[in-house]
Amino acid sequence: MPQVPRDRRGARLDRDGAIVKALVTGATGFLGGAVVKRLEARGVRVRALVRDRARAAARLPQAELAEGDLSQPQTAVAALEGCDVLFHIGALVKRKAPKSQFDLVNVTATQALIDAAERKGIRSIYTSSFFALGPSDGLPGGRSPQSPMCELAPHTDYERTKRDADRALETSRRRGAPTVTLYPGVLYGPGEMTEANLVVALLRDFFAGKVPGLPGGGAKTWCYALVDDVADAHVAALEKGEPGSRIALPGENATGARFFEVVQELTGRKPPRLALPIPAVWVAGAAEEAIASLAGREPKLTRSEALTYAHDWALDGSLGARVLGARYTPLRDGLAQTLAWMKEREPALFAKP
Repeated sequence: MPQVPRDRRGARLDRDGAIVKALVTGATGFLGGAVVKRLEARGVRVRALVRDRARAAARLPQAELAEGDLSQPQTAVAALEGCDVLFHIGALVKRKAPKSQFDLVNVTATQALIDAAERKGIRSIYTSSFFALGPSDGLPGGRSPQSPMCELAPHTDYERTKRDADRALETSRRRGAPTVTLYPGVLYGPGEMTEANLVVALLRDFFAGKVPGLPGGGAKTWCYALVDDVADAHVAALEKGEPGSRIALPGENATGARFFEVVQELTGRKPPRLALPIPAVWVAGAAEEAIASLAGREPKLTRSEALTYAHDWALDGSLGARVLGARYTPLRDGLAQTLAWMKEREPALFAKP
């Protein structure tokens, strides 16, 4: 039997030297969908892990659909069979869910998938989060995986479990598992309206007059990364990322106040006027949690989320730029694209009040 050609990191190749098949988790999501498009454009056959094949078919017309759920890790592991690369992008990003569900999806399933991929000799690209690294308070250039470990207790279950998953993979990294871990900032841009598309949700509320003020006056710095740039970096990581590497991706570090200054420059809408003290935001989160519980819906703000606004969350993406050639779109240009897409979809939002 002829030997199957493989690249220097062990991924199976076709005759032209291209990756044959990739399993993508989170393929129907905001970032996952963008990664799928780039893989398919390169001729990679995509197998997407989806909870509902019928619902996913319209979003992923060219992909092979494998029914499974990260809350049932064995189904995700089974979907690896016959694949050459794993893009583990899926995660539980809800504001409110049982702690056990966060642990199962974000930690247990992640470790099970990465370990199974290692056993099969499959290269993995794992999408972590800036939240896994902790706040960047006191780090002028932003935090990166190479910064001193943050010892501050996590605020939200999402933050906690992304951190725990990141630390749980350290053993496999040290033994040289073929895994590249990426840390993007706040994703934004045109795309699916999922829980991960928080910036578009914020902008919709802003134009609807539902954002009276900014937590802490918008003084804290966050890292904003256009989804297309992050998707490009994922493909670059497949080609250039070294096994075991941990790479923060570049984005624009900007305060909340600056974010809305840019929105004003682009639309003429004045920024929210009130500076909301963090304790007041916490109280609002408590009230929203209570109301949402009674209404049987997910809250739009939680107490734990409110506390994140007391910190800086800047990223130092210089390693991503240097190693992967990753670039970021300036916030002004990225918001211009996003706002144009929103206006095309919902012109009534942009009507002058």
